[in-house]
Amino acid sequence: MRRHKGISRTVQKAHSESLQLLTDEQEEALIRHINNLSDRGLPPTPQILRNLVFEIVKRQPGKNWLKRIIEKYHIKPHNIHNFDEKGFLLGLCHSIKRIVGIQQLKSKKIVGASQDGSREFISLLACICADGTAIPPALIYQGTSGDLQDAWLEDFDHSSDHAYFATSEKGRKQATQGASYSSMVIRVV
Repeated sequence: MRRHKGISRTVQKAHSESLQLLTDEQEEALIRHINNLSDRGLPPTPQILRNLVFEIVKRQPGKNWLKRIIEKYHIKPHNIHNFDEKGFLLGLCHSIKRIVGIQQLKSKKIVGASQDGSREFISLLACICADGTAIPPALIYQGTSGDLQDAWLEDFDHSSDHAYFATSEKGRKQATQGASYSSMVIRVV
């Protein structure tokens, strides 16, 4: 029918299209969704992409699907980044010996006895690029005023060390901080 209408394709292209998981329109919609998520500071992980594809076509993409997409759209290693966030709880007391009855220990009601009360949360954001480069880490301290305390930076050597510092009410990354940090990585190709 296609040939009758003057529309023809090579055998290789026809075979390739039959194996393609998403139509071109579905891929374009997926790319728009990825860009939308990224603009909001929530770039999707490979697993999220696999889940999105499953929702579209109701079958799991193969293990090399993402690699083929990267090759198809000529995505270069300097445009592929891995972000990670790790939280640390500061202020846990050091080893203090306590005498506790076995029943209280089993009830787990004495957890507070192992902390000194001055707990503070700090987050570390890190980003490594597939080309082997990295951007300096970001540290987010707990603080309500938005100001950094001198004590937090006293061991930091500005002449040789590179890092970004911020505060948040709970010491955890907020969406705006994640978006600001990730925007440091975006480069025009």
